[in-house]
Amino acid sequence: DISQPINSQRSLSGTNQTSENRMFRLSLTDGHSNCTAVELKPIPDLNFRVPPGTKVLLTKPVIKKNLVFLDATCIKCLGGSVDALVTEWKLNSRSALSGGTQLREGELPPPPFP
Repeated sequence: DISQPINSQRSLSGTNQTSENRMFRLSLTDGHSNCTAVELKPIPDLNFRVPPGTKVLLTKPVIKKNLVFLDATCIKCLGGSVDALVTEWKLNSRSALSGGTQLREGELPPPPFP
């Protein structure tokens, strides 16, 4: 949620709470086509703990100018995840919370200064 400072994101990330001021932008795919979706109002099923690759069911969403506009009436989270995406997401989440960068598996740190 880019509409909130990082500290607010961290405070909400461990909960299922939603902020009235947030606006999620989602990348959706069916495996062949990609689109971008945004929340019009906070959707309780969508929060910081929903892993990437989660399957959703869209029912008659509003589509304008190549954007899918979502509200609680047109989206349902079905669950599931994609292991490769979740692994990277967890690494990035830990990095953001610690304020530093995390090395990916098999990655070496930069060489020391001379």
